[in-house]
Amino acid sequence: MQAGGARNARQQRQPARPQAMPNRVVLPARQRLLPMPTFGRQPVQVVTGQVVDVGPDMEGVVQGRIERGPWHESPGAEQSALRCMEYQLTTRGAVLRSWLSSRDEKVVRDLEIPHDLRLERGNTGLLATKYKNLGRTLLLNSLIIIVLYFVTSAGYFYFSKEVPRTCNVKLGSSFVWLGVCQAALGLTMTCFLGVAHHMLWALYHGEIAERYRLQCREEEAESEESDYESQASRARWCLVIPRLIHSFMTVLSILIWIHGVYLAMLARDEVCGRSVEVFWLLAFITFITTCYSSVDSSGRSAVSL
Repeated sequence: MQAGGARNARQQRQPARPQAMPNRVVLPARQRLLPMPTFGRQPVQVVTGQVVDVGPDMEGVVQGRIERGPWHESPGAEQSALRCMEYQLTTRGAVLRSWLSSRDEKVVRDLEIPHDLRLERGNTGLLATKYKNLGRTLLLNSLIIIVLYFVTSAGYFYFSKEVPRTCNVKLGSSFVWLGVCQAALGLTMTCFLGVAHHMLWALYHGEIAERYRLQCREEEAESEESDYESQASRARWCLVIPRLIHSFMTVLSILIWIHGVYLAMLARDEVCGRSVEVFWLLAFITFITTCYSSVDSSGRSAVSL
């Protein structure tokens, strides 16, 4: 009787264990796994603005998702979150009070998303301005390359008529073919410029969609993603033929240029006049144009899109 009474007394002194609940993860008292679409299943602490379920004895968080994170708030979000220490939750009729202690002041900072992925109200305009500046840079650098191509093409056509007929080599034909190649390269670079501009704004929609999805704004994210996919697929299809022409004309221009160098070395000044000097000058400009279009970041991105 005494042993049974002692055992009953010990059972009465022990606190009642909370009922097992589904989706429960064994973690420290103030850290539970929240199945959130944004952060996956990573351990996070409770901040104001969350919708959570709590056990009957207020022992911890079982499940929930972030409805409004600290990145939606003003710059004083940390202080405002800490001032909301009495946050009522009516999911199970429980009231969660004074959950954030003084040692948990860093909880808001721990849950902040990276600065480059934040999209607060008004940041959309800043992002659009960023892509407009990139578009201007792309336009300026591409126009320089296009102008160089057409200027050298016009120079080749003009000086092909200045080659004397008494010249011992057919340098005039090399001028004509190099002019054709430079004009074709200028046209393909013009096509690249237009397609690259559309692809740039497609990337803008893709970045906006990524940031919207990070903030669980699914409808807006899906709209931006559809715009990105339509513009990107259209730009890729428009690049097929210009890319083939650009590759072919680049190889052909190099071969004709090598042949022209060979003819220029065989030409005699007394019968060819100043045509050899003009050829070396235009060949140097062609070399500079080719190097600039290959090294410049905007030209390389336009070709690689």
